Amino acid sequence: MTEMSDISDRLKTLIDALKINASKFALSIGADKGQMSSYVNGKYKPGYDIISAILLEYRNLNPWWLILGEGEIFIDKKSNYSNNIPPVSAGEPSVTYMDSDYHLKIIESLVSQNEKLQNEVSNFSAIQKDMAMAQAEMAATR
Repeated sequence: MTEMSDISDRLKTLIDALKINASKFALSIGADKGQMSSYVNGKYKPGYDIISAILLEYRNLNPWWLILGEGEIFIDKKSNYSNNIPPVSAGEPSVTYMDSDYHLKIIESLVSQNEKLQNEVSNFSAIQKDMAMAQAEMAATR
């Protein structure tokens, strides 16, 4: 099982596995070369459009690996597709074949979760700043 915590590392690994360079990879998904360089170098994180373009172009790519770093990089065509994805939540249908609509739903859900987490991190950072200022004021009054 291949696990990588950063999407830029996964993009580098994918490009190497495809035996192409970043420029050809960008061209294959309809992305700008400079933009792709920013993703591969970790300067920016790719959004929904790039992730979905990658998954639509490379249909045997495991979306869970690309987005979360879980599982194997490619889906074994001989195995059942559902062996390559984590268990679904209660009430959701299981998927046993590769379905691009399913990929898009996964991406939309993950983008939404990511936005919520980014908001929580921003709120937490604001709270930390407020606490630091309060501690500094308390220390100054002693």
